Amino acid sequence: MQVPTPSFRNKYAGKKSWSIWYDTGFDYITQSERTGEIFHGGGLAQSIQRGLGELGNTRDDENSVQAMAHLGGALNATFGLEEGQRVSAQVKSCWTGVMGFTSDGMPLVGRVPKEASGRDGQGEFIAAGFNGYGMANAWLAGKHVAESLLGLEDVEPIPRAYKISSERIANMSSEAAAKHWLAALGVD
Repeated sequence: MQVPTPSFRNKYAGKKSWSIWYDTGFDYITQSERTGEIFHGGGLAQSIQRGLGELGNTRDDENSVQAMAHLGGALNATFGLEEGQRVSAQVKSCWTGVMGFTSDGMPLVGRVPKEASGRDGQGEFIAAGFNGYGMANAWLAGKHVAESLLGLEDVEPIPRAYKISSERIANMSSEAAAKHWLAALGVD
């Protein structure tokens, strides 16, 4: 979370959000309508490209120095500095977490097939593997699962690529994951 400069404060709060696209990956920015604080997430591809050190990291009790440096300077690079200022936004707080990735880069949403769980029954559902983009995907995926659990007829739709299936699970492998993610991150 970052505190914006006075001229940026509440300028777009609740009205706009941004995506900053790079050669690989992107960042997202939203602004709190109530406080004007800026929520800036991303930096995964930029921190990984500096040595692949974050891949396989299961620690969620410390922040990536590379991602922090990236996120701390990206607003200046994107929106510029105001005259006479050294930084356009002050980092107020930051957090990290272990991200769930799938081998095909798409979330897993829906009723879990028996082939995936090894258990009988129809009551297991999943909404996981958001590949670092839970803020953009988790809310409607969760709504889809909740409505499915309740047996509602008009269930919130999800993209077809997100739907978990026996066929999709069968095609997931470590080799497929490595190929997908190395290509996505621009690593040969």
